[in-house]
Amino acid sequence: MRYCILSLEALYGTALVLAVLIMQRGPRLSLLRGGLRSLLYATGRSMKQNAYYVMLWGVAFTWLHIQNSFTGRHIEADCQNMAAVKACNILITGANRGLGLETVKQLTEDSCPKRHIFATCRDPDGPRSEALRELAKKHPSVITIIRLDANDPCSIKESAKEVGSLLGNNGLNLLVNNAGIVANGTIQTSSAEDMKNTFNTNVIGPLLIIKEYLPYLQTAAKASGTPGMSSNKAAVINISTLGGSMSTMPSLYKQFPVLPYCVSKAGFNMLTVLSAEELKADEILCMALHPGWVKTEMGGEKAPLESKESVEGMLRVIGSLTEKQHGGFLDYTGETIPW
Repeated sequence: MRYCILSLEALYGTALVLAVLIMQRGPRLSLLRGGLRSLLYATGRSMKQNAYYVMLWGVAFTWLHIQNSFTGRHIEADCQNMAAVKACNILITGANRGLGLETVKQLTEDSCPKRHIFATCRDPDGPRSEALRELAKKHPSVITIIRLDANDPCSIKESAKEVGSLLGNNGLNLLVNNAGIVANGTIQTSSAEDMKNTFNTNVIGPLLIIKEYLPYLQTAAKASGTPGMSSNKAAVINISTLGGSMSTMPSLYKQFPVLPYCVSKAGFNMLTVLSAEELKADEILCMALHPGWVKTEMGGEKAPLESKESVEGMLRVIGSLTEKQHGGFLDYTGETIPW
C-alpha cells in the first residue's frame, strides 16, 4: 500500500513537470526538458526510493512557473522582449524546406510591422517548393518568392537585381545564407565532383550572394542612423555547422563521415571571418550560426532537435546580436563554438 501511494506521488510529480513544460517556452525550455528526462529515468529505475523526490521536483518546478508569472518575468515574455528580430527587409536562401522554410514561418508569425521577407530557392515553381508557395499565399504582403540558385552565379546576380527593384531606398537589413548541400564521403571515397559541388554551393555561392547584396546592406546600414551593429540594422548571418569546426569535428568524424561537407563548411567559416573583417567599416554585422543537429531532410531522422526549436533558438540569438558577436561562431542557444 505504501509503495502504491509513492507511485501515485511519482506520477503526480511527473505530471506537474509536464504541465510546466507545456506552459514554459523560451531559453529555459531545454533545461526543463533535461530535468524531465532525468525525473522520468529516476521514476522508472527506482520508483520506490525516488518517488518522494520526484514529487518535490514537480512542486519546485511548478512554483518556479508561478513565481515567474506573478513577478511579470514569464519566460515567453522575456524571450520576445529581449531578443526579437525587428529587421524589416529580410532575405533567406534555401527557404523552400527545412530550416529555411521554418525561419520564414516564424518570422511571419510575429507582430513586426512593415516586414518584407524575400524567400529564395532554386526552383520556386517546382514540387519541392509547394509548402513555401502555400505560405506565401497566406501572407502575400509579407513574403515574396525569388528564384536564387546558390550554385549559379547568373541566378544570384538576377535575384539581386529583382530584390533591389523591390527594396527601393530602404536597403536590406538581414541576409541569411541558409542554402547548402551535404555529400557523404571520406578521403578514400569522396569524388572530385562531390568536392566541387559542395564547395560551389556552400562557399562560392554565399560569397557571390554577399557580394551582390552588399550594396543593399550598405544602404540599410546608412539609413538606420544609429551607431553600432545589430541584425535589425544590417547583418549577414551564415548558417554554418559544427562540422566546419576544425577543433571539434575530428572526434565526430567516425560517426559522421561527410568529408566534402565538412571541408566546404570550414571554408564557409573562413569566409565568415574575412567577410566580418571587410564589412566592419560599414557597420554590417557578420557571424556564423550553428543550428544544432536538426531533424530535416539534410539532418536525417536520427537528429534529436526539431526544426521549430532550432529556429526559435536561432532567432533569439540573431535578435540579441551586437558588435560583440561580430565575426563570431555561435550555436542556436547562444553558446560560442570553437573554430
